[in-house]
Amino acid sequence: MNLQRWNRLDSSGKPQPHPIDDALATLYRMAMYG
Repeated sequence: MNLQRWNRLDSSGKPQPHPIDDALATLYRMAMYG
């Protein structure tokens, strides 16, 4: 698994959501459950 993260950090250091997160979640769901 690739552990590289693409999320930018906000001023408090929290990672911000990235569109690819939703795409990967969909990909994993489709791969696991069809």
